[in-house]
Amino acid sequence: MMNPAHYWERFQSVFNGAAFFLVIATALFQIFLHPVTPLLWLAIFTVFAAVNARRIRLSGLFLLGTALAIAGALLALGQFPREAGIAQASLLFSLLLLVQYLGRMAEASEDVARGAQMIVSRPPGQRYAFLTIGTHILCIFLHMGGMLFVMTLLSLRQKTEDPETIRALALSAMRGFAATALWSPLSLSVVVILSGVTGVSYLQLAPIGFAATVAFLFTGYLMERRRRASMAVPMRLTREEWHIVLRLIAPVLLLIAAVMTSVSVFGLRLIEGVFSASLVMGGLWTLTLAARRLLDRRNLLRAASTVTASVTNEVVIICSAVAIGTLAASALMDSGQFSQGLGPREAVLAAGLVPLLIVAGGVVALNPLVMVTLLAGTLNAIWPEEAKLWLALTLSWGWAAATCGTPLTANMLLAAQRLKVSPYTMAFAWNGRFTLLTTGAGIVILVLGTWISLR
Repeated sequence: MMNPAHYWERFQSVFNGAAFFLVIATALFQIFLHPVTPLLWLAIFTVFAAVNARRIRLSGLFLLGTALAIAGALLALGQFPREAGIAQASLLFSLLLLVQYLGRMAEASEDVARGAQMIVSRPPGQRYAFLTIGTHILCIFLHMGGMLFVMTLLSLRQKTEDPETIRALALSAMRGFAATALWSPLSLSVVVILSGVTGVSYLQLAPIGFAATVAFLFTGYLMERRRRASMAVPMRLTREEWHIVLRLIAPVLLLIAAVMTSVSVFGLRLIEGVFSASLVMGGLWTLTLAARRLLDRRNLLRAASTVTASVTNEVVIICSAVAIGTLAASALMDSGQFSQGLGPREAVLAAGLVPLLIVAGGVVALNPLVMVTLLAGTLNAIWPEEAKLWLALTLSWGWAAATCGTPLTANMLLAAQRLKVSPYTMAFAWNGRFTLLTTGAGIVILVLGTWISLR
């Protein structure tokens, strides 16, 4: 006879599988047919969090409680937003599940495993640059999973490599992951920022963001080359290795092209375009695996259930933070406290302070997601319209700097765990000078850009 705990586990498994398809279907309905009332999304999210409560950590519980308290207060006051307040968080809810599903499919791919092994196995002189770019490519579609994939492989080499080499390679992976926050349309940072900052399109952000990515990564390369004083070795890949590289890059380029088409041709918002393109690719991937008899109905349901359960804490943190930011911004706007926006001087000053605030938040365990969401929700209401692009760039630069320069972000803690190194050592001793240099240079550019746009 099965005990109650076993029945509960079975119920959770069935519920999570059903929740995956319900959330995806509701998002599709909202994007292409008719807006869904925020109260329905709030109900789905609340039940999901309750069923998976044991998977939620303290930070997630705190943010969830705060979001529900603010939503309850606004409902009681009759000021609950009927438009974008919860819709933004709801689309992120569906997108996170879908992206995690894509990542799970990709991680099982032989090409991804072989590509990651090839990336970390380059000879001295190629390692830093190759690992930085390779991790950056993996993280575009695997997100944090790509960085952790590489870190796990690096941890297996700690017994055979000197500590200085491991330090340099770990930093290259961290910086490659962080740089996706500056430009990738599949990056959570870009999706969140462009959902919160109105009047800025991805097509406006992408060229400057990509240039910032090149500068960000090249700065790290120059610092490490000077530190190690080694001559570069020409990149010579075998034909098989080139095939692996191309097979890794192809789905990334296809996904980005699909997102750009959705945004520019069909007029979807970035988050809607990313969701639509990811859904199509996920469907094609699933059909391909089914045709090869590598995936049947039972395994599909099990994968959906596992994906939903595995991201419970991340979903709660991200959706709660977004809800807090949007609800708080709506309440502040309704109160009339921001009837007057920032003047040119105040906006220029804020452009220099915002990255520092995001980095400072990371030092005291405030995830960049939380900081950026709250700042985007409040600053968007008062920022001069002609400088909105620079607000988006300011937030993305702060996010990237905090991601690889502060010790208590989720990616830094997980990387430190893989390498059995203190996160404070990785953030400050290993990466402190890079963070100071890139943050300082970024602030100068952001201040100048904001000032020029307001002239």
